[in-house]
Amino acid sequence: MEDITLLKKGQLAEIFNTSVSSIERMMRDYNRLYKGGYESDAKRCCPSPVYFSGGGTVRFSVQDISSFLNHLDDIEVL
Repeated sequence: MEDITLLKKGQLAEIFNTSVSSIERMMRDYNRLYKGGYESDAKRCCPSPVYFSGGGTVRFSVQDISSFLNHLDDIEVL
């Protein structure tokens, strides 16, 4: 099983030195790919499920989040 970590979107934004709106945009991009039938593209950038649960919590696999972030053009991982 993959290591799953739960973080508030504000915490994730702080970790990657970006804004909460950038985190929200990334999640929308992922979900749009996945729900639009482009599962392989979505899984390639982040193989684990990513979604906002109640209270704005982001669920993701620790080992996959960096490749997910690097795949997107609108954020720079510092």
